[in-house]
Amino acid sequence: MAARSPVPDIHHPCALFADTIADIFHSGIEIDQHVIHYLDATFSGHDLETIRAVLQNPSDCEHDPLIELLYFPNESIQIRLEAFLEKARFTEKDQHAIGSLLTSRAAKTRFCFSGQTDSWKFPTPDAGALAFLSRLKITRHLDKRLIACMNQHLPLATRDRFKVKIRNAGFEMSLRNVECLESFLVSSDLSDRNFDHRFRFLLDFVEEWKSPDRLLDALTEKKRLYIRQLYRAARMESLQQKRNIETLMMLGFRSPYVNRQDILSRIAAIDDIALAIFGQSVYVEGFSMV
Repeated sequence: MAARSPVPDIHHPCALFADTIADIFHSGIEIDQHVIHYLDATFSGHDLETIRAVLQNPSDCEHDPLIELLYFPNESIQIRLEAFLEKARFTEKDQHAIGSLLTSRAAKTRFCFSGQTDSWKFPTPDAGALAFLSRLKITRHLDKRLIACMNQHLPLATRDRFKVKIRNAGFEMSLRNVECLESFLVSSDLSDRNFDHRFRFLLDFVEEWKSPDRLLDALTEKKRLYIRQLYRAARMESLQQKRNIETLMMLGFRSPYVNRQDILSRIAAIDDIALAIFGQSVYVEGFSMV
């Protein structure tokens, strides 16, 4: 029989972190309006006993979706935990240890409803505790150079919020990606009201940035793609004014959904990022619809 891993003492970071999450469960996880709407539609309103039974029955078809919705750490919870995670830099082995401790210590979970005074308290299912822990991404570590850059350039009040956004992003902590984010943080006007939008766009961009292109070239290609989408949408709208949609479909034309305002905001973000890092907006030349 394989030997069990020793249980961490109460002052070990794994034990402290498990207790911290258990405290969050006990004090209350806030449920937003989207989840409330799901509960109302699926369980005929707040049918407490039905929901309790589903949570305790892994074979119920609603069990996994319900766990997914209820045991989801929102950004405010992650911000509270970020400093702990940054210092501890947990490993996969640590995560298993924390999971074991959490399932034994988090006896009850309280759920609070956004904008309401009502709350629920249920026995904590092991699946819920482990799902919550996995979504914290405790084994994803920010590059130390990037942490130092953020500590230097971001205000203390918002620093952990942006670190959480990076922790939640899926890009690799490669030198190229870290240098890209560093350059943006060092060069940007952090007081600009559009900074949040540009930062979120850049995180998504870095996650998709698989080509060997340099940053400016990659931004130019992304802007070219967005402009092409706008042109195609405009062309389709022009054709629809001359022929009905059924005729166009018979001719092989398809009408893609285009959120013009969203694309324009992404193009603006590209120009703002390039202006901050390179001192110039992105110029797309030799544009082709192909």
